[in-house]
Amino acid sequence: LSYILLGEYSRAVDDCTAAIKLIPDQSANYKTRALAYYKLGRKALGDADTESADRLAAAKAIRKSGRPVNP
Repeated sequence: LSYILLGEYSRAVDDCTAAIKLIPDQSANYKTRALAYYKLGRKALGDADTESADRLAAAKAIRKSGRPVNP
């Protein structure tokens, strides 16, 4: 996020990509990378990361609720 605040969007993408490789189920990394992509004018990649973040957040909410999940 610091790189985004500094306007260094490519470095933000690189850092978020590295973080996603380490912890692929962390939605915040996808959200931050999406923002960096949007700032770089790469809307399709930003949209894809936003969708990934939303899916991960929804899955986490379901797990926390204790509701059974149908496959």
